[in-house]
Amino acid sequence: MKYLFYDIESCSGNYTDGSLCSFGYCLTDENFNVLKKEDILVNPAPKTFALLYGKKPRIHLAYEESEFRKAGKFPEHYDKIKSLFDDADLVIGYAVDNDVKYINENCDFYSLNRIKFSFIDVAMMYKIISGNKNLKKLEEVAANYEIEYTAHRSDEDSYATMLILKKMLEEESLTLQGLLDKYEIIPGINKEDRTRITYQKSLLDGRLEIPRSHKQMDILYDTMDESLKDCKEPIKNILTNKNVIFNDKLRYGDPNFVRNLQKAMIKFNCRLVELPILAKYFVTYPGCKNERYYTSVRNKNGEKIKPIKEEDFIALLGEIKQDEYNSDSEIIVNSLEKNDEHSRGYTRSYVSKDTSTSPFVVLLGNTKKGKK
Repeated sequence: MKYLFYDIESCSGNYTDGSLCSFGYCLTDENFNVLKKEDILVNPAPKTFALLYGKKPRIHLAYEESEFRKAGKFPEHYDKIKSLFDDADLVIGYAVDNDVKYINENCDFYSLNRIKFSFIDVAMMYKIISGNKNLKKLEEVAANYEIEYTAHRSDEDSYATMLILKKMLEEESLTLQGLLDKYEIIPGINKEDRTRITYQKSLLDGRLEIPRSHKQMDILYDTMDESLKDCKEPIKNILTNKNVIFNDKLRYGDPNFVRNLQKAMIKFNCRLVELPILAKYFVTYPGCKNERYYTSVRNKNGEKIKPIKEEDFIALLGEIKQDEYNSDSEIIVNSLEKNDEHSRGYTRSYVSKDTSTSPFVVLLGNTKKGKK
Protein backbone atom coordinates (compact mmCIF):
# COMPACT_ATOMS: atom_id res chain seq x y z
CA MET A 1 0.00 0.00 0.00
CA LYS A 2 1.39 3.38 -1.05
CA TYR A 3 0.10 6.86 -0.19
CA LEU A 4 0.98 9.86 -2.35
CA PHE A 5 0.80 13.17 -0.49
CA TYR A 6 1.12 16.06 -2.92
CA ASP A 7 0.85 19.82 -3.18
CA ILE A 8 1.27 22.33 -5.99
CA GLU A 9 2.17 25.99 -6.25
CA SER A 10 0.96 28.41 -8.91
CA CYS A 11 2.63 31.57 -10.19
CA SER A 12 -0.67 33.36 -10.89
CA GLY A 13 -3.42 31.83 -8.77
CA ASN A 14 -5.34 31.05 -11.97
CA TYR A 15 -6.36 27.45 -12.68
CA THR A 16 -6.59 27.81 -16.43
CA ASP A 17 -3.39 29.52 -17.61
CA GLY A 18 -0.78 26.79 -17.17
CA SER A 19 0.55 28.50 -14.04
CA LEU A 20 1.57 25.39 -12.07
CA CYS A 21 5.17 26.05 -11.06
CA SER A 22 5.95 23.26 -8.62
CA PHE A 23 4.70 19.77 -7.87
CA GLY A 24 5.90 18.51 -4.51
CA TYR A 25 5.21 15.11 -3.09
CA CYS A 26 5.86 12.78 -0.22
CA LEU A 27 5.43 9.08 -1.01
CA THR A 28 4.89 6.75 1.97
CA ASP A 29 3.93 3.20 2.79
CA GLU A 30 0.78 2.34 4.77
CA ASN A 31 2.65 3.05 8.03
CA PHE A 32 3.65 6.53 6.79
CA ASN A 33 7.29 5.65 6.41
CA VAL A 34 8.66 8.08 3.82
CA LEU A 35 9.77 6.29 0.65
CA LYS A 36 10.61 9.44 -1.32
CA LYS A 37 10.17 13.21 -0.95
CA GLU A 38 10.83 15.62 -3.81
CA ASP A 39 9.94 19.04 -5.20
CA ILE A 40 9.57 19.08 -8.99
CA LEU A 41 9.96 22.63 -10.28
CA VAL A 42 8.08 23.61 -13.44
CA ASN A 43 8.56 26.57 -15.78
CA PRO A 44 5.00 27.96 -15.93
CA ALA A 45 3.38 29.35 -19.09
CA PRO A 46 2.61 32.91 -17.84
CA LYS A 47 5.38 35.45 -18.35
CA THR A 48 5.03 36.91 -14.86
CA PHE A 49 4.75 35.52 -11.35
CA ALA A 50 1.71 37.59 -10.39
CA LEU A 51 1.55 36.19 -6.84
CA LEU A 52 5.22 36.72 -6.12
CA TYR A 53 5.79 40.34 -7.05
CA GLY A 54 4.07 43.69 -6.61
CA LYS A 55 3.59 46.10 -3.75
CA LYS A 56 1.75 43.48 -1.74
CA PRO A 57 2.87 39.96 -2.75
CA ARG A 58 0.10 37.46 -2.02
CA ILE A 59 2.50 34.62 -1.26
CA HIS A 60 6.22 34.03 -0.89
CA LEU A 61 7.37 31.06 -2.95
CA ALA A 62 10.27 28.96 -1.72
CA TYR A 63 12.45 29.66 -4.77
CA GLU A 64 13.48 32.62 -6.88
CA GLU A 65 11.72 33.00 -10.22
CA SER A 66 14.98 32.18 -12.00
CA GLU A 67 14.92 28.70 -10.49
CA PHE A 68 11.48 28.00 -11.95
CA ARG A 69 12.47 29.41 -15.35
CA LYS A 70 15.40 26.99 -15.57
CA ALA A 71 13.04 24.01 -15.15
CA GLY A 72 11.24 22.29 -18.01
CA LYS A 73 7.63 22.99 -19.00
CA PHE A 74 4.88 20.81 -17.56
CA PRO A 75 4.81 18.35 -20.51
CA GLU A 76 8.45 17.49 -19.80
CA HIS A 77 7.50 16.40 -16.26
CA TYR A 78 4.12 14.88 -17.12
CA ASP A 79 5.18 11.23 -17.44
CA LYS A 80 7.02 11.29 -14.13
CA ILE A 81 4.14 12.98 -12.32
CA LYS A 82 1.58 10.63 -13.87
CA SER A 83 3.62 7.58 -12.84
CA LEU A 84 3.53 8.76 -9.21
CA PHE A 85 -0.27 8.89 -9.29
CA ASP A 86 -0.51 5.58 -11.15
CA ASP A 87 1.68 3.77 -8.60
CA ALA A 88 -0.15 5.14 -5.53
CA ASP A 89 -3.11 3.37 -3.95
CA LEU A 90 -4.49 6.63 -2.55
CA VAL A 91 -3.68 10.30 -3.11
CA ILE A 92 -3.84 12.67 -0.12
CA GLY A 93 -3.64 16.45 0.09
CA TYR A 94 -4.56 19.46 2.19
CA ALA A 95 -7.50 21.41 0.75
CA VAL A 96 -6.82 19.01 -2.07
CA ASP A 97 -9.72 20.10 -4.29
CA ASN A 98 -7.63 23.09 -5.42
CA ASP A 99 -4.63 20.91 -6.21
CA VAL A 100 -6.82 18.52 -8.21
CA LYS A 101 -8.15 21.45 -10.26
CA TYR A 102 -4.64 22.73 -10.98
CA ILE A 103 -3.43 19.32 -12.14
CA ASN A 104 -6.47 18.89 -14.38
CA GLU A 105 -6.35 22.36 -15.86
CA ASN A 106 -2.62 22.12 -16.50
CA CYS A 107 -3.21 18.87 -18.38
CA ASP A 108 -5.96 20.61 -20.37
CA PHE A 109 -3.73 23.61 -21.08
CA TYR A 110 -1.13 21.40 -22.73
CA SER A 111 -3.65 19.02 -24.31
CA LEU A 112 -2.51 16.07 -22.19
CA ASN A 113 -4.68 13.28 -20.82
CA ARG A 114 -5.98 13.96 -17.35
CA ILE A 115 -4.66 11.66 -14.61
CA LYS A 116 -7.07 9.26 -12.90
CA PHE A 117 -6.76 8.73 -9.14
CA SER A 118 -8.68 8.45 -5.85
CA PHE A 119 -8.06 11.10 -3.20
CA ILE A 120 -8.94 12.31 0.28
CA ASP A 121 -8.64 15.73 1.93
CA VAL A 122 -6.84 16.10 5.26
CA ALA A 123 -8.23 19.63 5.69
CA MET A 124 -11.79 18.33 5.53
CA MET A 125 -10.96 15.46 7.88
CA TYR A 126 -9.39 17.83 10.39
CA LYS A 127 -12.45 20.08 10.22
CA ILE A 128 -14.75 17.12 10.89
CA ILE A 129 -12.74 15.71 13.78
CA SER A 130 -11.94 19.05 15.45
CA GLY A 131 -15.46 20.42 15.04
CA ASN A 132 -14.26 23.67 13.45
CA LYS A 133 -16.87 25.41 11.31
CA ASN A 134 -14.31 26.64 8.79
CA LEU A 135 -11.30 25.05 7.15
CA LYS A 136 -8.02 25.95 8.84
CA LYS A 137 -4.90 26.86 6.89
CA LEU A 138 -2.15 24.26 6.73
CA GLU A 139 0.18 26.56 8.68
CA GLU A 140 -2.35 26.87 11.52
CA VAL A 141 -2.95 23.15 11.87
CA ALA A 142 0.76 22.36 11.62
CA ALA A 143 1.41 24.88 14.41
CA ASN A 144 -1.24 23.19 16.55
CA TYR A 145 0.70 19.95 16.26
CA GLU A 146 4.08 21.71 16.66
CA ILE A 147 5.14 20.64 13.16
CA GLU A 148 7.91 22.74 11.63
CA TYR A 149 8.28 22.98 7.87
CA THR A 150 8.94 25.44 5.02
CA ALA A 151 5.58 26.83 3.91
CA HIS A 152 4.80 27.16 0.19
CA ARG A 153 7.50 24.68 -0.73
CA SER A 154 5.41 21.91 -2.23
CA ASP A 155 7.33 18.89 -0.95
CA GLU A 156 7.40 20.42 2.55
CA ASP A 157 3.65 21.15 2.45
CA SER A 158 3.09 17.53 1.43
CA TYR A 159 5.31 16.28 4.24
CA ALA A 160 3.49 18.48 6.79
CA THR A 161 0.16 17.14 5.52
CA MET A 162 1.40 13.59 6.12
CA LEU A 163 2.52 14.42 9.66
CA ILE A 164 -0.83 16.09 10.45
CA LEU A 165 -2.73 13.01 9.27
CA LYS A 166 -0.44 10.78 11.28
CA LYS A 167 -1.08 12.87 14.41
CA MET A 168 -4.84 12.75 13.83
CA LEU A 169 -4.78 8.97 13.54
CA GLU A 170 -2.70 8.67 16.71
CA GLU A 171 -5.16 10.85 18.63
CA GLU A 172 -8.09 8.79 17.37
CA SER A 173 -6.22 5.47 17.86
CA LEU A 174 -7.36 4.46 14.39
CA THR A 175 -5.91 3.30 11.12
CA LEU A 176 -6.61 5.46 8.09
CA GLN A 177 -9.34 3.10 6.92
CA GLY A 178 -10.76 3.04 10.44
CA LEU A 179 -10.96 6.83 10.48
CA LEU A 180 -12.65 6.93 7.06
CA ASP A 181 -15.18 4.34 8.23
CA LYS A 182 -15.87 6.05 11.57
CA TYR A 183 -16.61 9.42 10.01
CA GLU A 184 -18.15 8.03 6.81
CA ILE A 185 -15.68 9.83 4.55
CA ILE A 186 -15.90 8.76 0.91
CA PRO A 187 -12.75 9.33 -1.19
CA GLY A 188 -13.05 11.49 -4.28
CA ILE A 189 -12.33 10.22 -7.78
CA ASN A 190 -10.55 12.20 -10.45
CA LYS A 191 -11.76 10.97 -13.82
CA GLU A 192 -10.74 11.62 -17.41
CA ASP A 193 -13.31 14.37 -17.90
CA ARG A 194 -14.54 15.46 -14.47
CA THR A 195 -14.08 15.08 -10.71
CA ARG A 196 -16.22 13.38 -8.09
CA ILE A 197 -15.60 15.18 -4.79
CA THR A 198 -14.52 13.63 -1.52
CA TYR A 199 -17.36 13.95 1.02
CA GLN A 200 -18.80 12.93 4.37
CA LYS A 201 -21.79 10.73 3.69
CA SER A 202 -23.49 11.23 7.07
CA LEU A 203 -23.37 15.02 6.62
CA LEU A 204 -24.78 15.06 3.08
CA ASP A 205 -27.46 12.54 4.07
CA GLY A 206 -28.60 14.93 6.82
CA ARG A 207 -27.83 12.57 9.71
CA LEU A 208 -25.72 15.11 11.59
CA GLU A 209 -26.71 18.22 13.51
CA ILE A 210 -24.46 20.27 11.22
CA PRO A 211 -26.64 21.93 8.56
CA ARG A 212 -25.92 21.30 4.92
CA SER A 213 -24.93 24.27 2.76
CA HIS A 214 -27.52 26.30 0.87
CA LYS A 215 -26.02 25.05 -2.39
CA GLN A 216 -26.44 21.44 -1.30
CA MET A 217 -30.03 22.04 -0.24
CA ASP A 218 -30.81 23.81 -3.52
CA ILE A 219 -29.54 20.75 -5.38
CA LEU A 220 -32.04 18.61 -3.46
CA TYR A 221 -34.89 20.98 -4.33
CA ASP A 222 -33.89 21.23 -7.99
CA THR A 223 -33.71 17.44 -8.23
CA MET A 224 -37.12 17.09 -6.60
CA ASP A 225 -38.60 19.69 -8.96
CA GLU A 226 -37.23 17.83 -11.98
CA SER A 227 -38.76 14.57 -10.75
CA LEU A 228 -42.28 16.01 -10.40
CA LYS A 229 -44.53 15.91 -13.46
CA ASP A 230 -47.32 18.42 -14.04
CA CYS A 231 -50.85 17.27 -13.32
CA LYS A 232 -53.12 17.08 -16.35
CA GLU A 233 -56.06 18.20 -14.20
CA PRO A 234 -54.63 20.29 -11.34
CA ILE A 235 -56.73 21.30 -8.35
CA LYS A 236 -57.99 24.86 -8.71
CA ASN A 237 -57.07 27.56 -6.19
CA ILE A 238 -54.88 30.67 -6.13
CA LEU A 239 -51.72 28.52 -6.34
CA THR A 240 -52.72 26.74 -9.55
CA ASN A 241 -50.03 27.07 -12.24
CA LYS A 242 -48.14 29.60 -10.10
CA ASN A 243 -44.54 29.74 -8.92
CA VAL A 244 -43.57 30.66 -5.37
CA ILE A 245 -40.44 31.73 -3.52
CA PHE A 246 -39.89 30.61 0.08
CA ASN A 247 -38.36 32.82 2.73
CA ASP A 248 -34.86 31.66 3.70
CA LYS A 249 -35.97 30.47 7.13
CA LEU A 250 -38.35 28.01 5.50
CA ARG A 251 -36.19 27.15 2.49
CA TYR A 252 -33.06 26.41 4.48
CA GLY A 253 -34.64 25.00 7.61
CA ASP A 254 -35.68 21.39 7.10
CA PRO A 255 -34.93 20.08 3.59
CA ASN A 256 -37.19 17.08 4.12
CA PHE A 257 -40.16 19.31 4.94
CA VAL A 258 -39.47 21.54 1.93
CA ARG A 259 -39.42 18.56 -0.42
CA ASN A 260 -42.66 17.30 1.05
CA LEU A 261 -44.11 20.75 0.40
CA GLN A 262 -42.93 20.50 -3.21
CA LYS A 263 -44.73 17.18 -3.55
CA ALA A 264 -47.91 18.67 -2.10
CA MET A 265 -47.64 21.71 -4.40
CA ILE A 266 -47.53 19.68 -7.59
CA LYS A 267 -51.22 18.76 -7.46
CA PHE A 268 -51.80 22.45 -8.19
CA ASN A 269 -48.93 22.58 -10.72
CA CYS A 270 -47.34 25.01 -8.29
CA ARG A 271 -43.55 25.11 -8.35
CA LEU A 272 -40.82 26.32 -5.98
CA VAL A 273 -38.41 28.74 -7.72
CA GLU A 274 -35.33 30.75 -6.72
CA LEU A 275 -35.62 33.81 -8.98
CA PRO A 276 -38.12 36.60 -8.24
CA ILE A 277 -38.65 37.17 -11.96
CA LEU A 278 -40.34 33.75 -12.13
CA ALA A 279 -42.52 34.04 -9.03
CA LYS A 280 -46.10 35.02 -8.30
CA TYR A 281 -46.02 34.64 -4.51
CA PHE A 282 -43.49 35.08 -1.72
CA VAL A 283 -44.15 32.83 1.30
CA THR A 284 -43.50 35.02 4.32
CA TYR A 285 -43.92 35.16 8.11
CA PRO A 286 -44.29 37.98 10.67
CA GLY A 287 -41.05 39.93 10.90
CA CYS A 288 -39.55 38.46 7.74
CA LYS A 289 -36.66 40.73 6.75
CA ASN A 290 -36.82 39.96 3.03
CA GLU A 291 -40.56 40.49 2.54
CA ARG A 292 -40.25 44.16 1.64
CA TYR A 293 -37.64 43.40 -1.01
CA TYR A 294 -39.42 40.49 -2.66
CA THR A 295 -42.82 42.17 -2.71
CA SER A 296 -41.34 45.24 -4.40
CA VAL A 297 -39.87 43.20 -7.26
CA ARG A 298 -41.80 42.74 -10.49
CA ASN A 299 -41.85 39.36 -12.19
CA LYS A 300 -41.51 38.69 -15.91
CA ASN A 301 -45.19 39.61 -16.39
CA GLY A 302 -44.58 43.03 -14.87
CA GLU A 303 -46.55 42.15 -11.73
CA LYS A 304 -45.39 42.76 -8.20
CA ILE A 305 -44.84 39.55 -6.23
CA LYS A 306 -47.62 39.02 -3.70
CA PRO A 307 -46.91 38.01 -0.10
CA ILE A 308 -48.65 34.99 1.34
CA LYS A 309 -48.37 33.97 4.98
CA GLU A 310 -46.61 30.69 5.58
CA GLU A 311 -49.51 29.28 7.58
CA ASP A 312 -52.00 30.25 4.86
CA PHE A 313 -49.80 28.74 2.17
CA ILE A 314 -49.51 25.43 4.01
CA ALA A 315 -53.27 25.40 4.66
CA LEU A 316 -53.92 25.81 0.93
CA LEU A 317 -51.82 22.72 0.20
CA GLY A 318 -54.01 20.44 2.27
CA GLU A 319 -52.55 17.04 3.19
CA ILE A 320 -48.75 16.95 3.27
CA LYS A 321 -47.18 13.48 3.35
CA GLN A 322 -44.21 13.00 5.67
CA ASP A 323 -41.90 11.12 3.31
CA GLU A 324 -38.29 10.36 4.27
CA TYR A 325 -35.25 10.59 2.03
CA ASN A 326 -32.30 8.21 2.16
CA SER A 327 -30.10 9.02 -0.83
CA ASP A 328 -29.30 12.71 -0.38
CA SER A 329 -25.53 12.27 -0.52
CA GLU A 330 -25.79 10.40 -3.81
CA ILE A 331 -28.06 13.10 -5.28
CA ILE A 332 -25.78 15.94 -4.19
CA VAL A 333 -22.51 14.33 -5.27
CA ASN A 334 -23.92 13.17 -8.62
CA SER A 335 -25.16 16.70 -9.31
CA LEU A 336 -21.83 18.31 -8.38
CA GLU A 337 -20.00 15.85 -10.60
CA LYS A 338 -22.41 16.36 -13.50
CA ASN A 339 -22.06 20.13 -13.22
CA ASP A 340 -18.35 20.22 -12.41
CA GLU A 341 -17.19 23.71 -13.40
CA HIS A 342 -13.70 22.37 -14.03
CA SER A 343 -14.81 19.45 -16.19
CA ARG A 344 -13.37 18.96 -19.61
CA GLY A 345 -16.75 19.96 -20.99
CA TYR A 346 -16.33 23.71 -21.17
CA THR A 347 -14.88 25.79 -23.99
CA ARG A 348 -11.71 27.63 -23.06
CA SER A 349 -9.01 29.19 -25.19
CA TYR A 350 -5.56 28.86 -23.73
CA VAL A 351 -2.98 31.00 -25.48
CA SER A 352 0.52 31.24 -24.06
CA LYS A 353 2.09 34.67 -24.44
CA ASP A 354 5.49 33.00 -24.44
CA THR A 355 5.24 31.59 -27.97
CA SER A 356 8.91 30.68 -28.13
CA THR A 357 8.52 28.01 -25.47
CA SER A 358 4.82 27.19 -25.30
CA PRO A 359 2.87 27.76 -28.53
CA PHE A 360 -0.27 25.99 -27.33
CA VAL A 361 -3.86 26.86 -28.20
CA VAL A 362 -6.39 24.38 -26.84
CA LEU A 363 -10.16 24.52 -27.38
CA LEU A 364 -12.04 22.26 -25.01
CA GLY A 365 -15.65 21.14 -24.73
CA ASN A 366 -18.90 23.04 -24.56
CA THR A 367 -19.76 26.46 -23.21
CA LYS A 368 -21.03 26.71 -19.67
CA LYS A 369 -24.79 26.44 -19.37
CA GLY A 370 -26.73 28.81 -17.20
CA LYS A 371 -29.03 27.54 -14.48
CA LYS A 372 -32.60 27.21 -15.61
